[in-house]
Amino acid sequence: MWIDTQDPITVSEMTVAENGETYTYNPGDTEGPAGTYFTIEENDRFFVDWSFNATDETRTFSLRYRVEDVVKVHDDVAELYFQFIGDEWETRTDDVLVRLQLPGEADTEDIRAWGHGPLHGEVTIVDGQTVTWEISPLPENTFLEGRVTFPTDLVPAATQQTGQTALPDILAEEEALAEEANLERGRQQFIWIGAALIVLGSIILAFFIWKRYGKEYTPDFDGDYYRELPADYTPAEMGVLWRFGKTEPEDLTATLVDLARKGNLRLEEYDPQKRGLFGIGGKKQDYRVTLISKGGKLATHETKLLDFMFDKVATNQNQLTFIELEEYAKNQRSAFAKFWQDWKYTLSARGVELDFFDSDVSTGKIIAFGLGFLLLPLGFLAANVLTPALFLAALILIITGTVLRRRSRRGVEDFVRWRAFRRFLQHFSQMERHEIPSLVLWEHYLVYAITLGVAKEVIKQLQIVYPNMESGGHRFGGTWWYMYGTRGPTSFTAMTSSFDNLTSQISQSLQTATSSSSSGSGRGGGFTGGGGFGGGGGFGGGGGGAR
Repeated sequence: MWIDTQDPITVSEMTVAENGETYTYNPGDTEGPAGTYFTIEENDRFFVDWSFNATDETRTFSLRYRVEDVVKVHDDVAELYFQFIGDEWETRTDDVLVRLQLPGEADTEDIRAWGHGPLHGEVTIVDGQTVTWEISPLPENTFLEGRVTFPTDLVPAATQQTGQTALPDILAEEEALAEEANLERGRQQFIWIGAALIVLGSIILAFFIWKRYGKEYTPDFDGDYYRELPADYTPAEMGVLWRFGKTEPEDLTATLVDLARKGNLRLEEYDPQKRGLFGIGGKKQDYRVTLISKGGKLATHETKLLDFMFDKVATNQNQLTFIELEEYAKNQRSAFAKFWQDWKYTLSARGVELDFFDSDVSTGKIIAFGLGFLLLPLGFLAANVLTPALFLAALILIITGTVLRRRSRRGVEDFVRWRAFRRFLQHFSQMERHEIPSLVLWEHYLVYAITLGVAKEVIKQLQIVYPNMESGGHRFGGTWWYMYGTRGPTSFTAMTSSFDNLTSQISQSLQTATSSSSSGSGRGGGFTGGGGFGGGGGFGGGGGGAR
């Protein structure tokens, strides 16, 4: 580090200490061993450098030195005008305390003190012999200087005699600096208020945009339960409404089961006999899907699923096992991922056709994004506290535009009914028997329960209501779901396990395909105290170096 020593200022008696232990002075101009220091004087600067050993730790050092000829004596007052920290100190300092001890005591009315630097500092005349300057923090490359006037008789040996009356000019200069500092404080306060209003305004605006374009419509239906299917679209299409346009593997499972229920497919659990040594280990069970027919009134996503499974994946055009599906996902990752993305897009487009979502939301998004991206360049142009305020306001509006969504009036009416239907599926076993639909209807309900995430609960309750899985000569799933070792479902418990395994295998295949296909790219103001008249106050603008 270095100290400015412009003529006639001199620095002497420099020492460096740590924890009360003074380092050894090392004559010369090169570094010595740990625990030593050396000094150099050149180009009106006094340099000091010390050596120590440290590894990732905090150390505290004390520097003591004498500075001579820094006090000017005028005819009316003595003046100390000194820059304690210069603007070339490149490290932010959390807390700075400068304490000035006058050589003798004077009446506090005869002492005046000012500070120059950031406006949040404070200068205080503590008593008739002590003045302090405090600031927290002091930014890097920012100077801190102080100015004090006091009676001349406190420094009888001072050599800098000006022979002039200086106090009126000093007071006028500091008064001007104080006025400038106060104006700057006013500007800063105005800017802070403006920043707060910008952020508050963006929050209010975001709220009104949400209220106008994002708040769900109030539905007419407010019942707790809905005992029949709220609409006649497929479970995967219902999933688009249920999850705001998102499609999950459960929707594919539900579509397969629904196609089986409608007679297009037959689902069968079987033993592939792929065991390890002595029949130990290996895959214990698999699922076989048999194509019965592609006829009937099928939705586009159902047709695409059948075409993909039996025209692209299956080695036997009429049968497909999930082992084959998994192998295809591993070996034809791109094709599988492309199918999945296309299948999801088809369902998303179907959601638009069915008027699930409010088209006015796009207007709200345009407003929110437009205002947000308009504020971003303004944030770059601002050079004060308005910058983070503008960025925050822009972020609030952009996030609002991102999350803005709303179902249409038709969509919200359907949604609350599906929610009530889901609640009915969870609690129907607690109702009177005459309120419970027939077993054949539950085959239809079950496919929606898969998408709604309550299939396991539905099957458990069906086991309570229909212990033998039969009613009126109808066996649940008897024509479209076959379990290993039987000609029909052996139990609801076995069916629960099978649905879980089926969805798990579909999910695993999708994860294999999509995860693999998505990888592969590695890409001065000065501080002024006491209004210019001493007695302490706030830091103001202006000021220069040591005089």
